[in-house]
Amino acid sequence: MSGLTRGATGASSLLPVLLINLNASTGRRQKMSEQLARAGVHNWQRIPAVYGSELPPECHRKGRCADDIKLIKLRMGGRPAAVALSHMRAWRAVQAQPPGWDAAIVLEDDAILHSGFQRRATALWRSALPLKPDFLHLTYFRHLTPKPCVQPVEGYPRIVRLRCPHGMNTGQQAYVVSRRGAGRAQQALNPLEKRGKAQSFDLLLGEASMVLERFAVAKVLDEPAKHNWSVRSIRVHGLPGQRRR
Repeated sequence: MSGLTRGATGASSLLPVLLINLNASTGRRQKMSEQLARAGVHNWQRIPAVYGSELPPECHRKGRCADDIKLIKLRMGGRPAAVALSHMRAWRAVQAQPPGWDAAIVLEDDAILHSGFQRRATALWRSALPLKPDFLHLTYFRHLTPKPCVQPVEGYPRIVRLRCPHGMNTGQQAYVVSRRGAGRAQQALNPLEKRGKAQSFDLLLGEASMVLERFAVAKVLDEPAKHNWSVRSIRVHGLPGQRRR
């Protein structure tokens, strides 16, 4: 594992990588480390994931927890709240860096990286910069995302816009987030709280897709990464009583 270095997102540099991983999931950490090494990725940092089993009981009963990051009254149970909190740790890592470190790739530890992963992700991100993206999903759940929520972007054949008023389950195994997007994503939880609606399945804010600039890779063949569906996953939230691998 390597720490992130200053100036990692300069004009001639590749985007740095943040890996979300439970402390106890050493097997997954090793596999991801090997994948990253094979892909030639040396500038990466592990973000310790949040255990769902360690959240206060009120998170599991009513989703009322972690008021400092505005998850109160979202009706988000303990498991998805832990996933959301884990990703918010990654977003805060992006925000905490000095100017010039303006975006990063975020990975969950059940991602599969394709050849040229970091280079391809960086190229896709830079091609989308005129759109001022908050998020660019390097892969997403195409079978679960409603077709009307996937919109073409004129002049950008390799990218689609993800926008859905009722929320969507896109997954979040691999994406790029900007410094601005990291801040806006956390702020966007407030309107959801005021609506009083149940949180959508999408842990990247569901209905907030209407206020965030979210995009995704248009074609499967162009995706730099994908979700490893073969993993019997406790994901990043950690469930009590399940074996951690």
